[in-house]
Amino acid sequence: MDEFFNVISLNDVLLCMIAAFFLAHLIRIVNVILRLMKDETVFEKNPSELSSTLEKCYSLFPKDIFDFNGMTFRRGLYVRLKTVTSKIIEGKIIGLNERDEICVITRTYISAEKLNDIAEITVLDSDSRR
Repeated sequence: MDEFFNVISLNDVLLCMIAAFFLAHLIRIVNVILRLMKDETVFEKNPSELSSTLEKCYSLFPKDIFDFNGMTFRRGLYVRLKTVTSKIIEGKIIGLNERDEICVITRTYISAEKLNDIAEITVLDSDSRR
């Protein structure tokens, strides 16, 4: 065992630690990139299931025009919602229901939020969509 420590210097140990750190970081970055590339959008999963789900959403959220903080929003607008808990949702407005819940479809999911829980709604232009 003493021979082992005589052969490896402190510089070799530090170099191995630094190399292991960068290798682990590189593996994490590649893993995130692969996971993002693998994620399917809500439109790619099953188009027929999506269309039936959207029809249900349109019937559950029938109001296509609503007012929020003095601004008028309509079905089909691309918006960024910021909730009072600082949750950000970007997507297309589906509609509003009689319980004052707004439905928004994003790339990966369909979300319904109460208007009372929304702090801000910003209309996005076509360049800011993902």
